Amino acid sequence: NFFELGGDSIVSLQIIAKIRQAGYLITPKQVFEQQTIALLTKHLVVLQDDDLIEQSVAGQVPLLPIQSSFFKKEMVERSHLNQAVMLHSDQALDEVALNAAISTLIETLDALRLRE
Repeated sequence: NFFELGGDSIVSLQIIAKIRQAGYLITPKQVFEQQTIALLTKHLVVLQDDDLIEQSVAGQVPLLPIQSSFFKKEMVERSHLNQAVMLHSDQALDEVALNAAISTLIETLDALRLRE
């Protein structure tokens, strides 16, 4: 069982990325619901060539909530917006797992790939 062996959401993202590299697709929901290798293999989908092509964002996209809020504010200078967040953890962070999680977020969320 994935969770009995110490699996968690970060490890699941790493597993999903490795499965994708091997040419298969599985979702985080499936990892959490089908908690053994035997059950997961029943849900693997073979990736097609089209699935491997990274799609770029094109055309008009609705504003994100932070963008909408920015444009509603009265400002003298609208050339930029800085938003900073500092995170603290009492436990050591696994750099590989953190990078895998961030990469998965960027791959999954179109808004994180938008460019001006």
